[in-house]
Amino acid sequence: MDVREAYAHYLSTHFGGGGRPEEKNFLMQERYFRKNYLPYLPHDRAARIVDLGTGLGHFLFFLQRAGYTNIRGVDVGHEVIEFCRKKNFPVVEEEIITYLEKTPELVDAFIINDVMEHQQKPSMWRILELMRDRLKPNGVVLIKVPNMGNPLLGNDSRWLDITHEVGFNENSMRQVLFMTGFKNVDVIGPDIYVTNNELFNIACRALGTVLDSIFYAIFWFYGRTETKIFRKNILAIARK
Repeated sequence: MDVREAYAHYLSTHFGGGGRPEEKNFLMQERYFRKNYLPYLPHDRAARIVDLGTGLGHFLFFLQRAGYTNIRGVDVGHEVIEFCRKKNFPVVEEEIITYLEKTPELVDAFIINDVMEHQQKPSMWRILELMRDRLKPNGVVLIKVPNMGNPLLGNDSRWLDITHEVGFNENSMRQVLFMTGFKNVDVIGPDIYVTNNELFNIACRALGTVLDSIFYAIFWFYGRTETKIFRKNILAIARK
């Protein structure tokens, strides 16, 4: 089974066919992206933004709602591309490396959410190098992956999906970005508490802060002081 075959029916096989296509999930994802990603995106709503591994198009939905007009999604999965086309999202059915090698355009922002953990290392390095080369001088790459540094969820996130090939914490994410030529790199733990109930959000953030402090103390006890982000995911912001 090759990559295209593995992802052709990803929507109907991942999580037993769930895939979270409900409209309410699109709205939740929009709030998440607006809070965690919008500060790093170009202010110009005509900026060229490409969402690699677009899946069901959650990020494209957010971009459209935020007023961005020059956007594109790329995915190898036939089912998810057909789903996106029914929602009138601008998408291309193509493997990421093939798309990046073929396109001559320079891009203001690449978004690549929950994709890098599915790549074998040679492919991972190639994707990062190609994104770097296709970025405009002031462009940005935003990369979200599950956080293997989370003591409770890291191992589960690694094996949640049979197509996962590699895992990252904040340190290995910085390392691979520096290795592939990015110069300005930051890694944060995005806020997942973006429900419509702000009291619930505040309570969860407070509890998360307490747990982060406990985790850091445990890591410090074992001499692992360089790991400081324990949130469910990590988000890398990289510029060349």
